[in-house]
Amino acid sequence: MSSNDDYFQKQDTPDWAKAWKFTHFSPSQANNPDDTWIANYFIASRQERQTWAYNPNVIFGNAIHQGIGLVAKKTLSISEASTETVKQLMTYMHKDEKERMQIERMKEVAPQYISNAVNVLNAIKPLKKLQFIREKSRSLELPRLELPIVMYTDLEYEDQGVELKIKPPSFRGYRKDGKPSYARGTLPNKPSIEHLRQVACYWYTAKKPFRIMYVNEKEARVFDSSNCEYMTDENLELAMKYLQRIFIRRQTLMKKYTELEDVAKVLNCDFSSFYWNGCPKRVLMESKKVFKVESLK
Repeated sequence: MSSNDDYFQKQDTPDWAKAWKFTHFSPSQANNPDDTWIANYFIASRQERQTWAYNPNVIFGNAIHQGIGLVAKKTLSISEASTETVKQLMTYMHKDEKERMQIERMKEVAPQYISNAVNVLNAIKPLKKLQFIREKSRSLELPRLELPIVMYTDLEYEDQGVELKIKPPSFRGYRKDGKPSYARGTLPNKPSIEHLRQVACYWYTAKKPFRIMYVNEKEARVFDSSNCEYMTDENLELAMKYLQRIFIRRQTLMKKYTELEDVAKVLNCDFSSFYWNGCPKRVLMESKKVFKVESLK
C-alpha cells in the first residue's frame, strides 16, 4: 500500500475512468449502497446532490462540526462558536412543520453539543497543548485499485486525530398538553462499520492514532484502541480490506461496461430504503429507468 497527502499526485487516469468521468473513490462512497451510489455519482448533477443532502440532520451535523473545529483551532470560545452555529441553523429553509420544530430544538441544544465535544477533547489532551493541523486532504492507493481513495480528516493534530460523528435530536410530535416532544440522538455502544472504514483510511495514511467521537446533547463518547477491540491496528487493517473489496467490485463493473444500464443489471436496488429519502424527483425517476423499475409509486 502506498499513500500521499495530495490526491492529484496520481499521474495517469485510466481510460475507463475518463469515459465514466470518475476521478476517485472515497470512504463516504462506500457508505452508499450500489443503487444510491449510481444515482449520486452518475445520474444526479452537483446541484441535485446538494438538494438531496439538504435536510436538518446534515445541516446540523455540518454546523456542529464547524463549531467544534473553531474551538479546537483556538479561533473562538465555546460561547462564540455556539453563537455562530445557531446563526447558521437560522438560515435553514424548512420544508414542513416537523423540520421547523426539529431546527428549533437544534438551535436550543447546539451549545451543549459543542461544549460536550470540547470537554472530552480537553480530557484526552488539553487543546492548548495541541498543535492543530487544518482539515487535511489525504489519499490512499491500494493494490488492484487504479484510482486513489480521497478523504478529508475532521480534527487532526501533530500526534493524533479525531473523527466527529454528530447524533442530532429529532421531533416526535406534540404531547397532550400541546408542548413539543423531542428525542435525543442515541450514542452507539460501538462504532459502525462505515465509520471504522473511514477512520482506518485516516489511520493508515496519517501514520498516527485516530479516535471516533460520537456527540449528542448530553455527552460525547469516544472510541479508540484502548476501549474498543474494533479499533486495534489489526481490525483497522481488516476494515480497509473490506473497503478495498467494495471499490474493486465497482471498478471492475466500470471497466467491463460502458453503459449505466448494463452496470445496473448486475446490482441490487431497493427504492424503499431510507437511503433514497429526499432524492430529487428527476433523479429518482431516472434511476428507476436505469434499474428497469416500471412503477414510479
